[in-house]
Amino acid sequence: MNASVSLFEQHEFSHGEYRLAYETVGEGMPFVLLHGILLDSHVNRALAVRIAGEGFRVILLDLLGHGRSEASTDPKDHRADFYAEQVLGLLDHLQLPRAVIGGVSLGCIVSLHVAARAPERVAGLFLEMPVMEWSAPWAALLLSPLLLAARFGRAGYVPFSRFMRKLPRPHRLDREWIAGLMNTLSMRPSVVAAILHGVLVGPIVPQELQRRALTMPALVLGHAGDKLHEFRDADVLSQQLPNARLLAARHILELRTSPERLWPQIGDFLREVQAQEEEQRERAKVRSQAQLRQMLVEEAREQLADNRQRFQVALAFAQIGAWELDPASGDIECTVQCKANYGLPPDAEFNERRLFEELIDPEDRQRVRQTMDQALAAHEHFEVDYRTTWPDGSQHWILVRGIGRHQADGSLAAVRGFTLDITHRKQRELEQQAIAAAEKQARQQSERAALAMDHFVTAVSHELRSPLNAILSWASLLRRSPDAAGVNRAAEVIDRNTRQLSHMVDDLLDGGAIATGKLSVKLEPVDVGALAGNVIEDMRMNAEAKGLRLVVDDLASCTVLGDVARLRQVLWNVLSNAMKFTPAGGEVRLAVRAQGAEVEVEVRDSGRGIEPQALERIFDRFQQYDNPGPGRVGGLGLGLWLVKNLVDLHHGSVGAHSEGAGRGATFRIRLPRYL
Repeated sequence: MNASVSLFEQHEFSHGEYRLAYETVGEGMPFVLLHGILLDSHVNRALAVRIAGEGFRVILLDLLGHGRSEASTDPKDHRADFYAEQVLGLLDHLQLPRAVIGGVSLGCIVSLHVAARAPERVAGLFLEMPVMEWSAPWAALLLSPLLLAARFGRAGYVPFSRFMRKLPRPHRLDREWIAGLMNTLSMRPSVVAAILHGVLVGPIVPQELQRRALTMPALVLGHAGDKLHEFRDADVLSQQLPNARLLAARHILELRTSPERLWPQIGDFLREVQAQEEEQRERAKVRSQAQLRQMLVEEAREQLADNRQRFQVALAFAQIGAWELDPASGDIECTVQCKANYGLPPDAEFNERRLFEELIDPEDRQRVRQTMDQALAAHEHFEVDYRTTWPDGSQHWILVRGIGRHQADGSLAAVRGFTLDITHRKQRELEQQAIAAAEKQARQQSERAALAMDHFVTAVSHELRSPLNAILSWASLLRRSPDAAGVNRAAEVIDRNTRQLSHMVDDLLDGGAIATGKLSVKLEPVDVGALAGNVIEDMRMNAEAKGLRLVVDDLASCTVLGDVARLRQVLWNVLSNAMKFTPAGGEVRLAVRAQGAEVEVEVRDSGRGIEPQALERIFDRFQQYDNPGPGRVGGLGLGLWLVKNLVDLHHGSVGAHSEGAGRGATFRIRLPRYL
């Protein structure tokens, strides 16, 4: 391998169905340098080394049918615009986003097509000896005989090309252009004919409007004295390209044989392209970074929007509303679900004033406000539930959880939180509480009933034992002493205790009848005033014996529809109860009055009185009021219970009142008046 070839790295790549060859030299900014028609990369090797010395990586491409690339005998494969596609394919193969594109003659035309087709990939144009409107006729005139010779003069052309292929090529770098010419003369005639046919028939250069739109830096090199490459074409092209400069060579081989005069301007152009490309890369980098930042921002926004949408869906599915309160303005920004929890439409006004003045139940407002204020002052979260009434009148329970967001100085900046409609849960809680309270009350009542039953059994045992003992004692005395006075005394005691036993048995039987619903009353007109007078006269002797005064305030003649015996039993039990709890020296007062459509019987005593907590159970079965005081008060605990049930059977009511212990008690019985 000669010295000139050792400077270049040889490569190949696929473009469509063909294999194309290229070689590279140098490092730096990419520069694709193209040869002229029927030439190859040898013609540009010396120039490529000079350009590489300016900090470029020069890539010499052998176009289809030229040099080491595959050949095609189809003229359509050799159009200038098809060659441009090969250059773009090379850039794609090398993964080069941009490069300087240049060439001589045909290479110049192909460079213009590349720039017109993909201007964003062309950093600059190096255009040597362009062929355009002025040169095209001469090119057709001069190349047509060669086309005819290759097509029809193969008898002489083939031996000549074979002979040229056998000749040795120059080894010096500055003579590589000669090797290129020798390679041209060595080409097969069918390939030469196809190349000439395709180039001459196809488009020569892009249209003028396309050329004027090419804004990348350009250097146009032309020379006089060559009809195939008219200088006027170079001059016109430099004027059409917005950022082009014109450089005139003295002859066609000056750039390749003695480039010293031209090189300072070429070097300036190359450095300008490098500077502009560096500046563009920086701008692109900045744009890329800005675009990246923008892309990241957009992605973050999209992600945020997506997360927010998912969050909204999750909150709506869970019927949780989100809100944020501005303490300064009182405005509340919230989700649609938050308003829905209050029965409000999405466009309804929602602020702190409306929340506390309209939406929160009046009974809960102070509690909610106090809970929030205490938590925010302590920089803690709060949780509170309250009632709210929807526009349709239904009442709902709302659970609110929130926390304050404070600034560096400790001032409150915002309050954020969630709302949840807990109506069903709260209703279940209230139902459970009611059930628990009812169960507790039933348990307490059961315990009281059991305790009362124990007391009742004890009381019955005692009450029965006392008269039975008296009867037994006096009966035994009768057997031992036949004295007439003793007999009479014993008869009186036995009679009194027997009546007492009879009365207790009657109460027990009546209690059983009432408990089983079998007690009945025979209703007929009864004068309550007269009946009360008879009862109090029957009891006066017992009262006086106990040292009590029975006072009748008023016994108005009032008729009711009732059972005489049962009403007598009611009056007897109430008066007996009053006398039982009134100590000696006290008084019991009775009054019967007409109160509109009712008859009121009032029994008032000056006895021990009743504690407020005992008033609730005074008419319960087996209840005995153990008021502090000397001595034991007898009884079965059925008297007032019987009174209550008997009065109920007469469609009346009974109540008790006392100012407290030691202040007496008042019982009032009200019965419907019979008119």
